[in-house]
Amino acid sequence: MSEDGLPQVLLEGLQARMRARYGAAMTFAPGLTTAEFQRLEDQFDLRFPPDLRSWLRFTLPIHDSFPNWRADTVHELQWTHDYLFDGIWGDIDDYGPWSTPQYTYPAGHPISPAWPAAWGPLPAEREVAYTIFCEQFARAPRLIRLDGHRFLPDRPLLAGNPVFSIVQTDIIHLAANLPNLFTSSYGDSRWRQAMAHVRSIEFWTDLAGLNSG
Repeated sequence: MSEDGLPQVLLEGLQARMRARYGAAMTFAPGLTTAEFQRLEDQFDLRFPPDLRSWLRFTLPIHDSFPNWRADTVHELQWTHDYLFDGIWGDIDDYGPWSTPQYTYPAGHPISPAWPAAWGPLPAEREVAYTIFCEQFARAPRLIRLDGHRFLPDRPLLAGNPVFSIVQTDIIHLAANLPNLFTSSYGDSRWRQAMAHVRSIEFWTDLAGLNSG
């Protein structure tokens, strides 16, 4: 067992799967040190859940699709914020009652295909909706990008947070936890078994619910 929670054999298995998937396009740098984690926490208020922390301590994948926490943190965090904020608000804006042409909601849909019921009624005024969205987004757990458009929430600061696939408001639970992402395939029996116990995450689970995901 690694000091952060994931067994060494699982970490080695994850690395082998990634090496097989990406081949020569991916290299593996030494994992982040305690001092590097501390710098990321102090400088950027980054908090890595224990399972992700153990993976990044084990190795740092180097590939265009993966964040490089050693060399490009500022750009990574700004890109992630803009990608999530602009993508989600863009869908809300497009589907809002102020949009032209106006979107016709599916029969039986409670509010809007891009506005969770947990946020209350969708305002008729764009500016009011934007203010509510900004407040909700600011309170949400930060998402840490794993690769591409796959993200892990930083809260709660516990192992076992779900992995989300996010493209605008096309948001689903891609895996019940970090190991499940690499040890099962979406929709297979192992995935379904793990998803039966998926942890609810403020804000992000509400958005995933719009897609029954």
